Formats: sequence, structure tokens, C-alpha cells
Amino acid sequence: MLSIRKKTFIFAGPSIALINNEILKYFEIRPPIQRNQLENLLNEYSEPQRVVIIDGIYGSNLTNTPRECRWLLQEGWELIGCSSLGALRASELWPVGMIGVGEVYNLFRLNILKSDADVAVAYDQNNNELTISMVLIRKVIAILLEKNILTQSIGRKLLKAAQLITWYERGTDIVIEEWANLLNRSELHLVEKLLMDEKINPKKTDALQIINMLTSRFWTNENIF
Repeated sequence: MLSIRKKTFIFAGPSIALINNEILKYFEIRPPIQRNQLENLLNEYSEPQRVVIIDGIYGSNLTNTPRECRWLLQEGWELIGCSSLGALRASELWPVGMIGVGEVYNLFRLNILKSDADVAVAYDQNNNELTISMVLIRKVIAILLEKNILTQSIGRKLLKAAQLITWYERGTDIVIEEWANLLNRSELHLVEKLLMDEKINPKKTDALQIINMLTSRFWTNENIF
């Protein structure tokens, strides 16, 4: 359950690109979460508050761990995850009380997504994404299949080709180059357009979903979840 009396900390980076800054000002927005930051919050606040994990640091010894999340939950804090590292942690920790929200979380729960490499992207200091995630690639392939632009066989080949690219090198240009022998020119143009469309990016739409839930008029109730 969510309480309206708790301060809300949101750890996020590029996944909140669709959210208006006027809405974000009602929360304390912090950069993508790293190790020890939850422990720092425990030391800073004597009363339990609320944390939303959206984005996090990957590929280093600074990554937030499930153990830290458990500490927070054990101390009575509300912990919500979506979009990226937050969705992964929620899929691991829902049995002990972490709340998961959105499409990416559900894909982890269904074991369609299996690791942080499925949601990881490289981005610069201004939160501009330099690479694209596998979860976005899966979304684009799904859209093309729904429109009958691709066959199931070609869809599987596209997915496999993208999975062979390391996450920190998986830029749009590299993906398009790898797919060039499987798609015609018009199909490649459509793929590139979809990959650049933030409004279909599951990480960003999931982040928008949780912010909308937190700011909805139903938030005045004590149990919107």
C-alpha cells in the first residue's frame, strides 16, 4: 500500500524522458541508483519513506544489489520498481514485499527477460541514450509482427542477431547494419523510426505509468495498489 505521508525518492535516468518536469518536482529525483545509496537513506531518515527504482548503474561493482533492497523493506520502507533495474529487482523481490509495475516487470516475471543485459543501455552525463535495450528491440519486433510486416521466422532471426551485440555497443546504427540482410529498405526505415520513438519504449512508458499512479487523484486513498 502507498501512503501519501511518505517522502518519495525516485532513482532515474533516461527512462523518465516522457515525464513533465512540473510533475517530477513533487518527488525527489536522484540519478540512476548505485550501491550503498539505499543504506544511506536508511541512515538519513529515522522513519520509513518510499523509494521508486527506475534506472540504475550497470556493468560495474557499483550496481545496487537485492540485499540492499531487502534491508530497506525490512525497515518498513515502501519499495517500488519498474522500467529497468527497478523492474529486475522487483521481479526478484516481490515475495518479500517489493512492488513491481509495468510491462518490463511482467516480462521479467514471465522469464522472457532474464538479466540486466536485457534492459541495460549506455548513456551520457545528460541522460541521452547512446545504445538501445533488448526490451525495446523486442517491442519493435512485436509491433512489426502484429502488422504482418515480418514472419515469425524473420522475427526470431532479428532477435538473435540483436542479442549477439553487447549491450554497451548496441546502437541503432549497429542494429540496422546487422539487420540489413534480413529486411528491405522500407522495412529498415520503419524499424529505425520505431527504435527512435520514445512513446513505444517500454522502459519509458512504464516510468510514466508509475508516475501517473503516484500523482493520480486516487492517491488520496491509502491503498491505490
